[in-house]
Amino acid sequence: MPSRSLILCAVISCVAPLSALAQPLVPAVARFGDDGSVSSERLGRVLAEELNCVACHKHDSVEGKQGPILTEVSSRINADYIKQFIGQPQIENPGTTMPDLFSVSTPEQKELEVTALVNYLMTLGDGKPPQGHATYGARRRGEALYQQVGCAVCHDSLTEGAVKLPTSVPHADLAAKYTLPSLSEFLVNPLHVRPSGRMPSLSLTSTEASDIAAFLLPAGLEVPGIEYQYFQGEWDRFPDLFRLEPNDSGVADSLDLGLAGDGQYYAMRFTGNLVIDRPGEYTFHVGSTHQTQVLIDGQAVVQGRARGDFAWRSNKVDLAVGRHDVAIDFVGRPREVEDEFAEDRPPRVIPKLELEFERPGIERQSVVPAFMPATATGTPNRPGFRLIKR
Repeated sequence: MPSRSLILCAVISCVAPLSALAQPLVPAVARFGDDGSVSSERLGRVLAEELNCVACHKHDSVEGKQGPILTEVSSRINADYIKQFIGQPQIENPGTTMPDLFSVSTPEQKELEVTALVNYLMTLGDGKPPQGHATYGARRRGEALYQQVGCAVCHDSLTEGAVKLPTSVPHADLAAKYTLPSLSEFLVNPLHVRPSGRMPSLSLTSTEASDIAAFLLPAGLEVPGIEYQYFQGEWDRFPDLFRLEPNDSGVADSLDLGLAGDGQYYAMRFTGNLVIDRPGEYTFHVGSTHQTQVLIDGQAVVQGRARGDFAWRSNKVDLAVGRHDVAIDFVGRPREVEDEFAEDRPPRVIPKLELEFERPGIERQSVVPAFMPATATGTPNRPGFRLIKR
């Protein structure tokens, strides 16, 4: 039977090739270690601090590096990413100084222990990271800010065609790790959760941080929003706007019926996405001066008919967690056209359209624009809202 030392040597020989390929990256050492501008002693001190040698070996002249604060970590980082990172830190975040704690564990033992750690970490917060979406132009603004505020000094520029520096600090899989709001919050104050981190505060506003986060995350996060389509025509019944070609379209910040101009008879459709972070029964209220309907995921949930007097119609619908397609259709006239010389003409009706929702624990409030921010034009029609040309 082989000795314990032989077994240990065999394990080390198997692990060594992987360890050689997955080394922590300390930017200061990587950048100045070969040019002779910094003494070996100073580089060694930086390594001792960055690799946190004093966590196991006490030394009065070397300051320890505090790890990220785990309080509320479940509200900042996705659980699936935490599990993958703990299980294989160098693969999930190349260059990280976090060691592989389970490199010699059996697959079964590793799965058990990593899962136990993640389950514990999930108790250190109130829930999942909040969901959110970027506003119109956020990615374009974020790309410019990324260069202007200094992100590209330490990280790759990410601009197409730019040369990647060998000493750039690689990004983790940000899309797997963060949501747009949680990444934005980190960018506003990185030292809040990483007090010993090398990334400084860049004095970003919340809007600037959100724009940079939108640039760093997948483009799809900018798709949801309020897009409008305008249709000219007169109908005896509520038209099937899915099958009509719009006369005009664009982006609106609200359910703005003034976009219809002065046309006498018309219809408008506002489409977007509503992100639900808690499942349950939601009550939708649509207020209108004319014919209106609200569709969620292609199904009509509220319909109302009015003849000039503003009125509310309501209905309840069960919604699961995630993104839901929403359409608000309106058929009417920008203004009631009457003979201006008629003595008994009725007062002019100003078209009006509002959409609100509520559920237990959430008071009644407007859906637009807080939950459906405006987005860019030219985005592809989403499933459920595909226009069918005649």
